[in-house]
Amino acid sequence: MSNSSSTEAAPTGYGVGDIISMGDIVFAVLGWDNPPGSGLAKPAEGKVFVAVELVLVNQSDSSTSVSSLLQMELKDDTN
Repeated sequence: MSNSSSTEAAPTGYGVGDIISMGDIVFAVLGWDNPPGSGLAKPAEGKVFVAVELVLVNQSDSSTSVSSLLQMELKDDTN
């Protein structure tokens, strides 16, 4: 087991327009909004909905699945 440390720091976050590569998938956030919700789908008191528009590009030769529910999370400055 090696105790060497990496000098390359992991990014702390990405912003609108940033190009993000993860393996054969490249994506970018195009923009975001805070929709008010309607009917039964309203944010809880003190919370907001966030709608994020993004584009994903599969650069491999085979199909792949991407799940915003299982593979993505959204954090603000306070996590």
